[in-house]
Amino acid sequence: MPPSTAKSVAPPIRGSRRRWWSAASAVAVVGAAAAVFAVGHGSDSGSSPVFAPTTHKVSYEVTGQGTVPNISYSADASGNLLMVMHPVLPWRKSVTIPVGLTAGNANVESGNSPTGQPAGSPPIVCRIWVDDKLVVQRSSGDGFSDAACSTQLSPKQG
Repeated sequence: MPPSTAKSVAPPIRGSRRRWWSAASAVAVVGAAAAVFAVGHGSDSGSSPVFAPTTHKVSYEVTGQGTVPNISYSADASGNLLMVMHPVLPWRKSVTIPVGLTAGNANVESGNSPTGQPAGSPPIVCRIWVDDKLVVQRSSGDGFSDAACSTQLSPKQG
């Protein structure tokens, strides 16, 4: 038989090249996911940049003399305000506010009487404690103004 003029080299199989790229891509994706997980969950050193949901004990206080028309305060993560009508001062309230991956807020505001406080009365003062630490204090100063306090509640780091 005459020698064949056809070459004996097999044509490249394009499917195997595609499988190789698919496998390499999968390895790269798994490696990237592992790196993100490792960074997100910190190392053995105990430090971690990830923020976790937490709760904060928030204590509100409004001091002064007599009765004020109302006090509004935030009592939950939604930021909705609750209102107490005609509270006698001093007034105190503690709540636990959950905080997710973003910051929350704690607010308290005391409305003053339209005629103000009696002459010689102390100013209306609001205070907010977060986890037993005083974080903000404001005063009405002139005896006629409202007193309002607000602070940001941070998620827990780590």
